[in-house]
Amino acid sequence: MRARSFVLGLLTAAGLVNSAAASNRITVAGNDVLIDNQPFLVNGVIFDISAPVSMLKSYFNNTSSTNAYVNGRIQAYDYFFGLNDPSQGVNYSTGNDAISIMSASWGPASPQKAPLGINTLRFNLDQAALISSSPTYSGYVSEVKQAVARAEAAGYVVDLALFDERNGNAPYTPFWTENPETPLDNATTEGAALTLTSLFGTDQNVIIELLNEPFPAGQPAQSWTWWANGGTQTYPQSQWYNDVFVGVNNEIAAMRAAGSVNAIIVQGLSESFSGFQNNIVDPLNRVIYSVHPFFNSTAPTVPNWNAAFGNLAATLPVVITAWNSPPSQPWCTGATYDAPYTFLNYLNALGVGVVGYGFDVPATIVRTLNGNPTTWPASCGQPGGPGQIMQSYYSTGVVPLP
Repeated sequence: MRARSFVLGLLTAAGLVNSAAASNRITVAGNDVLIDNQPFLVNGVIFDISAPVSMLKSYFNNTSSTNAYVNGRIQAYDYFFGLNDPSQGVNYSTGNDAISIMSASWGPASPQKAPLGINTLRFNLDQAALISSSPTYSGYVSEVKQAVARAEAAGYVVDLALFDERNGNAPYTPFWTENPETPLDNATTEGAALTLTSLFGTDQNVIIELLNEPFPAGQPAQSWTWWANGGTQTYPQSQWYNDVFVGVNNEIAAMRAAGSVNAIIVQGLSESFSGFQNNIVDPLNRVIYSVHPFFNSTAPTVPNWNAAFGNLAATLPVVITAWNSPPSQPWCTGATYDAPYTFLNYLNALGVGVVGYGFDVPATIVRTLNGNPTTWPASCGQPGGPGQIMQSYYSTGVVPLP
């Protein structure tokens, strides 16, 4: 795995900086992610379209909703697509849409032609709505296709990530009932991955990411077996009794058989690859590994990062496809105040890319839906976030000093 400075040098020497001939084709070699056979360091941000806009607007219209989740997701949709939406009291049609703001203030207008700035957009997707029997299927497929087309037209690599519903702010009906929680990949995950294969399987600018944040459905060793190769939870007292899981190896095989040439991302259990048996099989060797080491309750430490993903990154390609470090959370104390800087320097040394959460969620890496980054506060417990740190890192390739 190459450190960022070496990656930037290779890209410059290869003519990928501001080169009109460059195009996005994502593969892997050893522990490197590649674009057009050159090392590629992911600098990404998240957009959340993990509920069909038709469902969101139906809920809003039928309930006169003031639900923050519903209104926030509708406004995020408007923001990304550059829409004027009087029902939400927003107008993003005058050059203040997300793509315009990212290009102007977070990096080059053609990110794939330069090693700096945002170069990758991760879209959180509703896996159940990507099943053809879903009543929202046609509209949602159109929504996803438009999002990918808009991102690619602006020059971004696209990561399409499959989600069940776990957001506690989402109304249970219809959002949780439409897209039930699952600890591990299941038939819905596989079906959604095959839908994405049918839509984008020959587009190597698109990465397909299997189930977001899987977690054990039983004992750890058994769960890793189910994670890799599938199986059924037969313990009657388990919350997941009789649930049938589809292994990521099964999904990869099905996607390749259906014609996918995409890079595929798989996530470790409970944000860690501790216990992973290195038993992924991909005939194209285009698997990327990910965890989401959000800073929440426990103190972030280098030994924990090593165990979760750092040791793995020595031999396999790793990208952190979601990260944030809210300074108001219990992890932040006087002793750990500088941890976001330490973390990004740790990733930099490993050559591991990162995706910030989220460009359309206020008070995360952005203050609100205007692209202004959050700032790191003077002390723990205050409002703020790592947005300005990430913006500087993406723009310069160097983590700023605390």
